[in-house]
Amino acid sequence: MNELLNKLYYDPKTGFIGAQALYHKAKRLEPKITFKVVMDWYSIQTDIQQYQEQRKRFNGCKIASYNPNSWQMDLAFWEKQPILTAININSRLGFAKVLSNKTATTVLAALKAFVRHHKVDIITSDNGSEFMSSQAQEFFQAQKIEHYNNEPGDHGTMGKSERFNRTLRQRITKMSPKRITQRLITDVIENYNSTFQRSIKTTPNEAKGKVMDADLSHNQAEPIELRRSLRSEQMCCIDLRSRHLIKKLLDGAKPSIQSLELINTESKSVRIMVIPSTRHQTI
Repeated sequence: MNELLNKLYYDPKTGFIGAQALYHKAKRLEPKITFKVVMDWYSIQTDIQQYQEQRKRFNGCKIASYNPNSWQMDLAFWEKQPILTAININSRLGFAKVLSNKTATTVLAALKAFVRHHKVDIITSDNGSEFMSSQAQEFFQAQKIEHYNNEPGDHGTMGKSERFNRTLRQRITKMSPKRITQRLITDVIENYNSTFQRSIKTTPNEAKGKVMDADLSHNQAEPIELRRSLRSEQMCCIDLRSRHLIKKLLDGAKPSIQSLELINTESKSVRIMVIPSTRHQTI
């Protein structure tokens, strides 16, 4: 079993992943393997433990979309190497393209490659010049792609992209490559897309083209559950189809609304900044 786990984990095409994901891959090759065996092996790998981080859990609403072809896109960096990354909001399908530079012409070529390989109706990005250039905007319009932009570091709307970039960096770090190549990135992405994810209970490849109803249902939770998730100065996204929940949310919660703004037309959500107060403000 140890030989199988070593082979799977230390291969960029299948490994450098979490224990549960490793278990699912090993189970396909060796049906008799147990999760305990995988955990025992995982726990004694010193080079794995140094990269372990505490999983953060966030309450509140999830980033979701009714469109199965909605993506978040960003420009990530490995040291000084720019990489165009994208992740599907529903299936979590990932994409990454190594760039020689971040000029408008280079980014446009990468955007064209992305659209050739994936069905794209909506793209949400930050407002970086690489996405706001006239070349990029003309391309989006020609392809009939709806483009929405947010401020860089807006965790409330770009959370999936940020998490995907972090996962990409972690896996590359574990491999300690001498340099980043497209072949290496392709192996990492193919591995990511074929790896079981707890959040969607399947692999991104298997979820391709589907809408994650669980995420949408979560955002339509009862007001009392939303109230429980709110804390001082915390952001929460609420589906506009359930806008009546906002008023119900205020009843009993006793916050005041510091800001209420449309942050993502395609996901039909609003952002509420809640601060402690005994006064109510109406919407």
